Amino acid sequence: MIRRPPRSTPLYSSAASDVYKRQGDLTGNVYLSQGFVYSGSTTVTSTSQTAIDTFPAATYRSAKYQVQVTRGSEYHITEVYLVHDGTSSYGTEYATIKTGSQLATFDSDISDGFVRLLATPTSSSSTVFKVIATLTKV
Repeated sequence: MIRRPPRSTPLYSSAASDVYKRQGDLTGNVYLSQGFVYSGSTTVTSTSQTAIDTFPAATYRSAKYQVQVTRGSEYHITEVYLVHDGTSSYGTEYATIKTGSQLATFDSDISDGFVRLLATPTSSSSTVFKVIATLTKV
């Protein structure tokens, strides 16, 4: 059993304006001995398949993505897992929740040594993709 020392400060601030603000928030990327965690955002204004994230295939073997999609007042969140063998990428999408219709579909491939998370919006209206990625090294 792992024992952790007691916290000297609360995990969350109790100030009314900071109810959901975590004490000691991290900003930027998190480099781990066997991985990498980061976030990003891409806006697409077409129904063309677009790479919304990429990572080097030689460095990372797999990825877990949490993707939030926004178009106007419609929202869609999903998780996508990817793995590759150096030649092809393989993925699955699950845990999808939408406030209305599906805003995009997802796929992946390898191009020029990079694994790409691909999104195809269902409308040419401005669609925002926010991604939180967790990558695991080869």
